[in-house]
Amino acid sequence: MKRPDLVVDAAMRPGLLFSSSLRRQPDRPWPLVRSGRGGGATVMSRESKVVGVRGARALELCLLDDLRALVDPLPLDRPVCIVVPSAGLRQHLQAAIARRFGAVLGVQVQTAAHVAADVLLAAGRTAPRGSAMFDVLARRAARSQPALEDALGNLDDGYEVATGAIRDLLSAGLDAETAAAATSALGALPDPDGRARAVSLVRAAATTRRDLLHLGYGRRADVLALAAEAVEHGEVALSARVYLVHGFADAPGTASRFLRALFDHADVHLYVDRPADPAELDVEDRGVRFVDAFLARLLPSEVETVRNPASERPEIACFTASGSANEIREVAHRVRSLLDAGARPESIAIVGRHLDGYAAPLRRHFDELAIPFSGGALPERFHPAERRVDALLELLEQRGATLVDRWLEARRGHRRENEIRLAFRTIGVTRLDEAATTDADEWIEAGRDSLALPIRRGFVEGGGPSVPDDEDDHEDRSSAGPDANTLEVRAQRCTLARQRLEAEINDARMLRDHLDAWPDRARLRDHVTHARGLDSLLRLGQRGKTLRSAPARLLVSRWQEALRQLGDLDRADLEVDRVELLVLLGGALRQKFAGLGGSGGGVQVLDVAHARALTFDHLFVIGLNRNVFPRPVREDPLLGDGVRQALRGVLPDLALANARHDEERYLFAQLCGAADALTLSWQRSDAEGRELAPSPFIQRLHLHDPDRAACSDADSASGPRADLEVRAPGESRRDIPRTLPDPDAEHRGTAVAALELAAHRGDRRSWRALLATALQETRRRFLPASGSVPSVTDLADIRFRVLSEFDPDRGTDAGRARLSKSGPWFGAIGRHDASTRDPRRSRLYVTTLEAIARCPWQGLLRRFLRLEPMPDPLAGPPAFDLLLIGNTVHRTLEELVRAASDSWPTTLEDATQRDPINVSRPSGTDVDTVLRRVAEDTGRDSGLHLPGLIDVLVRRCRPFVTAALAADWPDDTRLLVAGTELSGAIILSLDERDVEIAFKADRVDADADGLILTDYKTGRPPTGKKPDTRSNNVRKDLIAGTKLQAAAYARCDDGARGRYLFLRPDAADDTRSITLSSTDEAVTEDFPAVVRTILTTLDRGVMFPRLAMPNGDDGVACRWCEVKDACLQQDSGAKARLLRIAERARERLRRDDDVDAYSLMLARAFYLGEGPQG
Repeated sequence: MKRPDLVVDAAMRPGLLFSSSLRRQPDRPWPLVRSGRGGGATVMSRESKVVGVRGARALELCLLDDLRALVDPLPLDRPVCIVVPSAGLRQHLQAAIARRFGAVLGVQVQTAAHVAADVLLAAGRTAPRGSAMFDVLARRAARSQPALEDALGNLDDGYEVATGAIRDLLSAGLDAETAAAATSALGALPDPDGRARAVSLVRAAATTRRDLLHLGYGRRADVLALAAEAVEHGEVALSARVYLVHGFADAPGTASRFLRALFDHADVHLYVDRPADPAELDVEDRGVRFVDAFLARLLPSEVETVRNPASERPEIACFTASGSANEIREVAHRVRSLLDAGARPESIAIVGRHLDGYAAPLRRHFDELAIPFSGGALPERFHPAERRVDALLELLEQRGATLVDRWLEARRGHRRENEIRLAFRTIGVTRLDEAATTDADEWIEAGRDSLALPIRRGFVEGGGPSVPDDEDDHEDRSSAGPDANTLEVRAQRCTLARQRLEAEINDARMLRDHLDAWPDRARLRDHVTHARGLDSLLRLGQRGKTLRSAPARLLVSRWQEALRQLGDLDRADLEVDRVELLVLLGGALRQKFAGLGGSGGGVQVLDVAHARALTFDHLFVIGLNRNVFPRPVREDPLLGDGVRQALRGVLPDLALANARHDEERYLFAQLCGAADALTLSWQRSDAEGRELAPSPFIQRLHLHDPDRAACSDADSASGPRADLEVRAPGESRRDIPRTLPDPDAEHRGTAVAALELAAHRGDRRSWRALLATALQETRRRFLPASGSVPSVTDLADIRFRVLSEFDPDRGTDAGRARLSKSGPWFGAIGRHDASTRDPRRSRLYVTTLEAIARCPWQGLLRRFLRLEPMPDPLAGPPAFDLLLIGNTVHRTLEELVRAASDSWPTTLEDATQRDPINVSRPSGTDVDTVLRRVAEDTGRDSGLHLPGLIDVLVRRCRPFVTAALAADWPDDTRLLVAGTELSGAIILSLDERDVEIAFKADRVDADADGLILTDYKTGRPPTGKKPDTRSNNVRKDLIAGTKLQAAAYARCDDGARGRYLFLRPDAADDTRSITLSSTDEAVTEDFPAVVRTILTTLDRGVMFPRLAMPNGDDGVACRWCEVKDACLQQDSGAKARLLRIAERARERLRRDDDVDAYSLMLARAFYLGEGPQG
């Protein structure tokens, strides 16, 4: 008989040869046939059998022994084909065969899908393609069923639920013939609604199958079904002389049918793992019921079953850890020890029920210890390109309603992308439609070439920034007083060029127009044409070096490949809508961009599904916690076990959710027999410290054999990580400081791991000694070799000093002493140095002094460092807060007065040299016109773009304006006004030097006694029924430093008066006005003393956060603080520390004890209004 040709399988390792696959051989005698099940002609199974062995390693050895017995006598005979369920097991067996036999002839190792594809090729059939269309057609079929539309139509992508049930029905073998029988079987269900949904699912599944066949599409499972049909009908001669089926514990209906066809038409040896009970090794685990059910469905009754009761007793080690990071760190160190001892990396595996939450720790700790590894899948959105894919699909779905942030994410690539995003936030543009219709001229004043952004880029000396910032920037510096020529230090804003903003607006307009022109329903080729129009608009057509990053290049490649696949799916009689297009694009684009590890070499990292039937020398099973492994069993919401049980008479391979309980037991038992050395680990708490329970599998092991399942604590100081050895920068070798050394442990680890261990134990001495080494280690890994970088020794010293200041060591005298003092985190920023770029050199305004009095730290961040919160137009509806109302009211009153003349002074000095202007009360029409115009301006700046919101703002502000007019222009009287928004300054002596304090008056009036400088207040007026009581309350606020403007006004000129005008609509008329004259004691005595205290506080750098008031209540300024993220506001320990420092300083003053200068100033500022003596 002519022998078949010998060819090389490219997917196998070099040196493995196998016989050519399935072809009819004219000179080969046909096998004997007999009448098979279903009446078709089948091959007599002369040597088929089932081999059951206890333990995965014993089963694999049995398979290899049988393989040698089959191959050695007849190496050139027809091939022996090993059929496995997964590519991972295929590679594993190929490697095992190569290690044991070397080069071998006549052996194939193939997945069932590849064997089926070969069958179709030999039978002259074409394997169906286009499996991506299943989701589209299944959704259509489900939508066409009224019962399913009622249940799912109102849900977001509700038909996705139905696709899973339809897939299960088709995989179980549902077709046009069995659909009618399945519908009849469902008639016995008692629940009419559930019965209607189940019948609709069966009909939808039948419709999906019909549409797939009509359009020429097919699922991957259809390859197995068609191959089984070809074998059953005798269309092909199976060329393998025997099939060794290994690794199957269950199979979907189509796979089961194909395996049954092999049993009926060829010699098949099925190797089944019947693992021992991990707790009782002398008996089979009860999880084998899961396999027995599969075998009962799969095998003819006459197939011989051979059982080998031999079992192995693996060595078991157990440990627990707090959090996934600590668990993986311990695993990594144990693996590193095995590798150092000579273990082959591929003989070690880390297996979890799933790997969610382990990706980052695995990559980090394995990389740190130079452990090569392969396998594992990255979590969703872990890869940068996946996040951009999500944004791209969202853009295609939402179109013009897409958030600007998501559009920019989909188009990422510009080097100033963050500034562009911030620019749109700054002008209140949140969606693509808004960006496409906005005009740069609305936001950039005429004559300016850039948009100011709410971020700073360091300090500059000289004049103010190019963009107006606040009241400081509107000042006329040429007439600011004695210090006008002083070189100031200012925090400069970042800007975005007008040209850049206009270009972005144009890009948004082009993209919006392109998406609007995209039809909602079209053929796939037309959709692809429109999609290619995004290549330039979203930078998806660039190639090679024009793209800045590897993820960007990967996404472009994936996008182009996805469009090619969609083009291949095009049919003349098929149109898809936008939702269906997104389903297809999402399926093509969301395929994994990268694996967790490498592509096969190194330590194997697997989930349980990919570890079936694999064997190892050393196996680590991680994440053995309750509700993780065993995994909770959940029934299909539409096709529950009750429905499935009713259908199993027609579809016997339809899986039941309840069977997964046995499957979970089987999987754990199989893992316990998959290696000679087994390490089991679980978490006793998660990363947030919440307690976690171990798996029932662990609890059962411990109950049956406590000694064998003894558990160690990976976080214990006496555990195997207590003794780590690292190399220090510039040294050959050094032992790190050890708190509790373990003389039996000889593990080497990274400095970062040792650093974390020291931090976990609270060992500051070791932590400080390790920090420089850890920084050097990290720098080598992540930073380029070139470039100027700070010394790691200096960085380590700085970090330790920050730690010591922020959280002093209460266990040492030095730490307790530090707790009683302030440092940089408590605002000890140092004395004012005129020789440096100190922002305290800038001109001081009286409002800045008030801000420092309210909270020195807040005043430092907002007034000097110019920190601002990131604008977020979508954080909530625009707020009509007091700041917006106050700005609108102030500007309205200013413009109403300015309308009386075309020439007004800008400074108080100019005003005193001009005659005041007689201003009559504005008419109601003028008030409405000006208020509307101002509200539109201020509302636009605050993100109020809808006309309805402007109407609300006008209504909120009108009562304040009316109150001001009624107070100062009663009965249409006229008022002598010297000016509005006038800048002025006073000089105050401080430590033998003069300090200028600037201010701005909202309005300056004149009468026979002199000038009246008014400050509008939209807040609540001072309490008190009598005028003296209200005046005393204002004086208390002045002494506390929070109301200084009126006193500053009164000191600007002889006979001047400072006035607060409270505009709150519900205030009584006789409480609105409070006036201070230049001769009042509050102005002559209290004001200089308070300002001197605040200035000294500022000059000496006592800028503490006012986390508490003297009575222990929370700080008032904390309620509305915009920079709380840069503060200790949420730290209750910091609040207690502040109170302790201030109270201790006050007590020492009471006893006339010495107090250091800083604590003295802190106490004076803290008790401002009371005095440090209380």
